[in-house]
Amino acid sequence: MIQNAVHNLTFEQIKFLNRGPTYVPPCQLHILTKSSFTLAQLVTKEMVPLRRHLTKLFTKYSVDLSRRMNFEKEIQLAFNESFLAQMPSMLEHRALYEKQIIQSIRYSLNKDQLLLRRTADDKNTYYLGQLDEFQEKSNEYIENSNSYEFIGIIDENHTEEQQLKEIMQALDYE
Repeated sequence: MIQNAVHNLTFEQIKFLNRGPTYVPPCQLHILTKSSFTLAQLVTKEMVPLRRHLTKLFTKYSVDLSRRMNFEKEIQLAFNESFLAQMPSMLEHRALYEKQIIQSIRYSLNKDQLLLRRTADDKNTYYLGQLDEFQEKSNEYIENSNSYEFIGIIDENHTEEQQLKEIMQALDYE
């Protein structure tokens, strides 16, 4: 981790940032959320992208309807089982512990007006610096760079949808 600022992170938090979180299977992350979703709602919500992808595949390769329905049923059962499978207690404790560390890091960064960003290399290095200093450097880069053209600001008055519509109209007129 590249440290460019005074911080109040504990040794344990820095150690966590240097090694990264432990892998927790995505289907078992539901225990970590304080969501109002029931397990059935969560499974249904998580199944939607998979169903869309399967529909595209079945359409592309014109699979027989009965085989398709049987396959979808088996996938649904396997998907449900993956969510209902009990997470090993050691993994659950570790995941909850890491969640607490992440929350404490976020709180500390917000309190001290710090920014934590991954660097653009493939070495899993993080940059820790003052938020206002980073924003100042970012603005300076935006003003002095020829890499792109500034079009406008997206806010309550100028939404992303409006900006895209204006760009599309401008391209249509060219």
